[in-house]
Amino acid sequence: MTQKSYKMVGDYMNKRITFLQCYTAFFKISLFTFGGGYAMLPMVEKELVEGKACISEKDMLDSYALAQTIPGIIGANMAALVGRKVHGIKGAIASTMGFISPSIIIIMLISDLLIQYQEHSLVNNALKGIKAAVLALLIHTFIKLVIKSKEYIRNIFSGLLILAAFISVLFFGISPIYVIICAAFAGMLYYKRKGK
Repeated sequence: MTQKSYKMVGDYMNKRITFLQCYTAFFKISLFTFGGGYAMLPMVEKELVEGKACISEKDMLDSYALAQTIPGIIGANMAALVGRKVHGIKGAIASTMGFISPSIIIIMLISDLLIQYQEHSLVNNALKGIKAAVLALLIHTFIKLVIKSKEYIRNIFSGLLILAAFISVLFFGISPIYVIICAAFAGMLYYKRKGK
């Protein structure tokens, strides 16, 4: 593959993967993602950063941050963003389809059975085990995000913005939507004045 073909998709990746690989990678990720978008990060890292080496860890975290600001399901948004980075528009389509396919299949096949047996002790115990594993994944993701976020705290402004966002959501119950919008405007004003 030439250098030009890398730049068509992005300068930040090691190699380009196929349409089918985009689909199957996110199919596997979605199939075992319990607990929402945060729980998928370790699997994305294992599958695409370490396994296929088609995206860097920094770009994965940047995609995840951006996915949270776009309306819709975080997992599907991230699948589309990462898919676009590793295989252009076709990759975005393949990754999104791969991410939503397991949900559609599971709903069609076992939704009636799950409703029928949701009070069964075996089902309840299985769900408790899944929740424990998801909690461990969430803690792992949180620690990794905290470590990686150090590079974004480059000045007092960034630190104050993080603190203000944290206090606004946790103590005052302000919607994260308003916090994100206000932070975006604050960042634009600050860095415009700085000439960046």
